[in-house]
Amino acid sequence: MPLSMTDLLIVLITVFGGVGLQIWLSTRKHFWWGLVLPLLSLGYSIYMVPQVSFYPEMNTYFKMGMYIQQNMLTIALLVIYGICQWRLYQKHRR
Repeated sequence: MPLSMTDLLIVLITVFGGVGLQIWLSTRKHFWWGLVLPLLSLGYSIYMVPQVSFYPEMNTYFKMGMYIQQNMLTIALLVIYGICQWRLYQKHRR
């Protein structure tokens, strides 16, 4: 089922809004604000591990792949956080 233009617009607004929110939170004075979204994402992926383990027909590699796939968002948010913190560190060091 192909995406309609409305669906695509909603996805793009959500992605860019999430990235913008992560950048804004990562550049705040208190560094831990930037860790809120990655911790929420990690918590959700940890919550989903027991949900998937109820299906015995899935092998372990498939479950590990799903866990890694769910943590891709966490890794991306942590990369954004790291880049923003590094830029703040460089700005204050000068």
